[in-house]
Amino acid sequence: MITQRVTIGISLLLAISFNRAGAQTIEICDKAKLGANSLIESNEGWLLRSNPLRPTLDLSQGRRLDVNERRAITALARSFKRNGTDIVMVPIPQRGVLAHLSSNKFETLAIYDSAKALNSYQEFVRQVQILGFKAVDISKLDKVGLQNFALRRDHHWGSTGAKLSAESVVQILYPSNSTQAYTLQKTRDAVISGSVSQVLKDNCGTSQAPEMVEQFQAVSAEKQTDLFSDEELNVVFGTSNTASKEFSFVEFIKYFSGQDFVNLGLVGGNTFGSMEDWFSSKKLSMPDKAVWEFEYTVAANKDYPDYSFAVKGWEIAARLSAVCEDKPLQKRSENGFTILPFNKDKYSVTLLDINDKTLKSIDYTINDVVTGKLAKSLRLNNDDGKYYFVNTLPDMPISGDLKIKIKPELVEAYKCRFPEEILSNINVISDESIDLIDSSRESDFYTQNFSTLERGSNRWSLGKLSMISFSGIKNKLYKVNLSGALPMKGQKISVFINGKNISNFSKDSGAVFNLEQSFQSTGDDSVVILSNMSNSTDGFAPGDKRDLAVNFTKFNIILQNR
Repeated sequence: MITQRVTIGISLLLAISFNRAGAQTIEICDKAKLGANSLIESNEGWLLRSNPLRPTLDLSQGRRLDVNERRAITALARSFKRNGTDIVMVPIPQRGVLAHLSSNKFETLAIYDSAKALNSYQEFVRQVQILGFKAVDISKLDKVGLQNFALRRDHHWGSTGAKLSAESVVQILYPSNSTQAYTLQKTRDAVISGSVSQVLKDNCGTSQAPEMVEQFQAVSAEKQTDLFSDEELNVVFGTSNTASKEFSFVEFIKYFSGQDFVNLGLVGGNTFGSMEDWFSSKKLSMPDKAVWEFEYTVAANKDYPDYSFAVKGWEIAARLSAVCEDKPLQKRSENGFTILPFNKDKYSVTLLDINDKTLKSIDYTINDVVTGKLAKSLRLNNDDGKYYFVNTLPDMPISGDLKIKIKPELVEAYKCRFPEEILSNINVISDESIDLIDSSRESDFYTQNFSTLERGSNRWSLGKLSMISFSGIKNKLYKVNLSGALPMKGQKISVFINGKNISNFSKDSGAVFNLEQSFQSTGDDSVVILSNMSNSTDGFAPGDKRDLAVNFTKFNIILQNR
């Protein structure tokens, strides 16, 4: 018989634990139930991390990729293909999903919808496959193996999970492989103390028994691959799941494939860390085959923009495929800044060549028409002192130039572009219309700075710049329908469609506004709302901490000519 104990405090569910007859319950003290790494216990010894206010760790529900992420993934997949690399993604599901898959009798937690979380993971795998990547769906692997896929008190998988995943990877990369160039030898039983158990120990002073994983080595009499030889180069990008030899992921890939693979896994490397390290050096070649392991929880979490596909995907695609002009950009100096003309083209890239190759970071600004500053993607290529400045928000109305504060001086800067085969028809959506007020359909487009739906009938723009972007059907005719109200005296708004100012409204001419405007899709479309006033600076609603600006009662985009 299963008994359930739920503790609720100050209207928040702080902890849920389950106890099977004959199983030992993990006692979690109150201190460990609070904070960023709040702990709860599930069945069969699973210890899960969750913040009751923001469950983005083990109990992340996940989400569907937005339009900018889908564009970036498409560009990245095409960049690998263009460079001749056959790559397979291995996204690891949320630990809450892995706990669900490990048991046929997983008890549903009151703060976690495991079915929804599993569906979001499976939808992610389906989406990246549609967008051009080969990918392993871990949720569909052997059911018996999934019972021991991951560790119960640590955030890593175990050797069982690594082995199952490696076998699936090889079936994709080498579908007719029958080579047995390696033998598999067990080297030891590795002790894993448990990162999640450590949270319990730090907060409660109690320890859990360590978990054990079998460590293996793929043994071959043949000479190992030289990174700089002319032989086929195969690599594995990944996190500590890949980097840690205890889990034997790369050894299993070698064993099943009969091919040598270089372990490029990086402890703490998030989704893109090890890939960035590799491609930052021009001394190393593009791999022939690659495996890319990462945690879906982090990749799907918008609280970590530096790890996102929308930023990092474009950046790495730029490194792989951007073609730069021979003639450097004209620059000038002003108040300690190097000033460069900013390339306003969609998905533009600027390559900066820096004198000081030991430089770790630079200060920079770029103007937009409202705030004067706009953060973009800018990362250092440590090997040869080069920065790639990638315009990852191409739908923003931009003015002014790129200002870089750097000593020693910038050597040269070049305007670069993506080849046409990278940008052609990126992620054209199948839906024929968009409705911002219908929140159930928000997965089909990308929004920036809008509130959630209020009372089922309106949404506020937040701040002085709000945007909706989507991939329309190129050259088809669409119509934008807007209705709303301007709450502040002296307020003015401008509406931009694909960077063109098509209409302006002011409070002086009436609090309520309506707009119907047709436009031809470019394939990458946007509607931007600029307001001269908002709640944070003009305070029309002092009791509301949100930066309210425009109250929309209608905001839809309709395909006119099918």
